[in-house]
Amino acid sequence: MAAKNTMLDSDCMTLTRFVLAEQRKVPTATGDLSQLLNSIQTAVKAVSSAVRKAGIANMYGIAGNTNVQGEEVKKLDVLSNELFINMLTSSFTTCVLVSEENQHAIEVETEKRGKYIVCFDPLDGSSNIDCLVSVGSIFGIYKKAEQAGESDMVQAALQPGRNLVAAGYALYGSATMIVLSIGRGVNGFTYDPAIGEFILTERNMRLPAKGDIYSINEGHEGAWDSSIKEYIRTKKYPVSGKPYSARYVGSMVADVHRTIKYGGIFLYPATSSNPNGKLRLLYECIPMAFIIKEAGGLATNGKIDILDVMPESIHQRSPIFLGSKDDVNDVMAYRDYIGFATLPEQVHRKSVKRGFEFTLMVLGETGLGKSTLINSLFLGDLYKDRRIPDVAERVAKTTSIEKKTMDIEERGVRLRLTIVDTPGFGDAVNCEDTWKACSAYIDEQFRQYFTDESGLNRKNIQDNRVHCCLYFIPPYGHGLRQIDLEVLRRLHRKVNVVPVIAKADTLTTHEVKKLKERILADIEEHEIQIYQFPDCDSDEDEEFKQQDKELKACIPFAVVGSSTVLEVAGRKVRGRQYPWGVVEVENPKHSDFVKLRTMLISTHMQDLKDVTQDVHYENFRAQCISQISQQAIRERSKLKRDSGPHFENSISDTDRLLLQKDEEIRRMQDILAQMQEKLKATGQVGGGVGLRGRVGSLGNDLDSADVEKKRNSIIDV
Repeated sequence: MAAKNTMLDSDCMTLTRFVLAEQRKVPTATGDLSQLLNSIQTAVKAVSSAVRKAGIANMYGIAGNTNVQGEEVKKLDVLSNELFINMLTSSFTTCVLVSEENQHAIEVETEKRGKYIVCFDPLDGSSNIDCLVSVGSIFGIYKKAEQAGESDMVQAALQPGRNLVAAGYALYGSATMIVLSIGRGVNGFTYDPAIGEFILTERNMRLPAKGDIYSINEGHEGAWDSSIKEYIRTKKYPVSGKPYSARYVGSMVADVHRTIKYGGIFLYPATSSNPNGKLRLLYECIPMAFIIKEAGGLATNGKIDILDVMPESIHQRSPIFLGSKDDVNDVMAYRDYIGFATLPEQVHRKSVKRGFEFTLMVLGETGLGKSTLINSLFLGDLYKDRRIPDVAERVAKTTSIEKKTMDIEERGVRLRLTIVDTPGFGDAVNCEDTWKACSAYIDEQFRQYFTDESGLNRKNIQDNRVHCCLYFIPPYGHGLRQIDLEVLRRLHRKVNVVPVIAKADTLTTHEVKKLKERILADIEEHEIQIYQFPDCDSDEDEEFKQQDKELKACIPFAVVGSSTVLEVAGRKVRGRQYPWGVVEVENPKHSDFVKLRTMLISTHMQDLKDVTQDVHYENFRAQCISQISQQAIRERSKLKRDSGPHFENSISDTDRLLLQKDEEIRRMQDILAQMQEKLKATGQVGGGVGLRGRVGSLGNDLDSADVEKKRNSIIDV
């Protein structure tokens, strides 16, 4: 019982008491193992003291030679090795010692010889000594086989891990701890320098069944097997859920101890330069595997359990994967890895090498801040030479098209950005046809892409199609004006329209909210189809779902643009200075600029391109194919009439089939039109908000499908 009113435990469980208590559970025990563990405990205390005094005693640095592994030996390595050897040989319980620092096994003198074999690494992670990173000692204890002769003591040390009597490690970190297993669980003992004893502080240590940490030296990734690369990739970029955290100290003792505490997996795989692995089997892999197994985890070399490996030499190396059961089983599932799972990586590398293209159209009246916003979005200066026209020029001017292209590179990814500006839009007195130049430009880019796609050199097609149109709405007014409605009706089936409220700093928060509501109501009332965010998959993480929800709630985006850098409370910000304060461009409380940039660049740029390809361009392509097909029918009909009965006999079956197909398409289009009218009558057809299906374009989609069937039928005939 602990004494009352005192901070000290008068009945604490020390390592010595623990070992003696375990000894009493075995009636045939001689006490030799207890004596051996006590000697190891003394060696650990001495090494711990040396580690903490290394800087003062000038024991940092190189001792001037290399060990059997070809590694430079540190001064502390030499001292630690000598301490372990002296303590173990003087315990009168050992017969063979295998140390990382000695090329050959050490045979204990006959008069001091006992029955145990100890394999140890006196100072693991010694390359970290000089920078004060945690290091440790590892040991495994075998019993010499009774049939082993005195003439070949070294061979007696080559035993599989299943034969271990005990194993453990000492960690020299913020405190010194010995973690020990004698085959009945794992226990941790922390050194108390006040009484000079190791106290039981971690009883029956257990690994979680699954963790969320992986520990591996990623600097060697280029030399890994493809299966290891793929496993780590899935942990860093999971299809669903949160990614694993990466933790790697470079000292096996520290990394394994963290794995036991928090779960996860420690990996040191084979590489192209070390095909047999790098860690030593006898005094690193096997003792750690024994402890991990006793703590409820698994350890493997990638093929079989580490404890089943039969050592062939005392310094044999081995790959190792150890940790939580589920995590080790997970990496083992990649043993039969074929490699096709790297297809996304191959596509990614090829895409990055080729670069990406994106075309953005900005549409709105002069003076709404289009140029400033674009410069703010892409941190460039696309309009440094622009001259603002005077009033007379603006009244007389018609809408024109100006293209500006800039190449942007970020972290090795190249983007060719094309900005399509529309100076003169909405400036003339008569704005009746102000949309025509924009619509014609979009159609022309579709037509050019269709021509290139149908040509011989399809490999190097340049994509100048408009992927997104930012439509700027003035902050004054009570919603969408007549010109806005007319333009949006003309363009919404050709391009992804993203409405933007310009100069939002001229409105209060309440006014912004009301204006957004009126704009959305106008869009729905007039059945305008603006760009719709795709729904999140059910396995997306909650953070992404929340971000997507916030982006959807911001439509139309109320933005402020500025290239002026101001200082606010010691921070450099881009914003606008007013007598009453500063409007910060990137402050979510002041505008939706950050959300617009996130949507346009970080999260939905590829979806904007996909919708352009799969919906808008496909509709245009279907119309083109339908027109070409109908033109071919008319020309053949004319040729048939001009050529008389001989021509009719030769191709009448083909023409008849084409006419039947064409009639079938027209009939289906009529049915679709009737269905659409019924839906409108019952109020089931909503406005632009929420309709990615685009009912109005289904006829064109059917044109495309049936024309393809028609073409195949012609070929068959």
